[in-house]
Amino acid sequence: MRLPASVGVFAEQENGNFVLTSLGQCLRLGLPGSSRAMVMHFAGLRTQDSWRDLEYCVWTGEPAFRLRGVTNPFASASHP
Repeated sequence: MRLPASVGVFAEQENGNFVLTSLGQCLRLGLPGSSRAMVMHFAGLRTQDSWRDLEYCVWTGEPAFRLRGVTNPFASASHP
């Protein structure tokens, strides 16, 4: 919690609890103008998993999603 607090997503209160800042509010689900989907896309599991396959991509010239058997990388993910 302190890592996102260090960049202004959360604020730590004196009692040790964390609260959302105005920046953090932008990451909430279901709010108009939410940045949550973009953050989940660039920092989500599918993207992180793809970086693990960078060497495969460099050696073969193929995108990582093909190694994982994904035919459409823009389809909904089965995990958040």
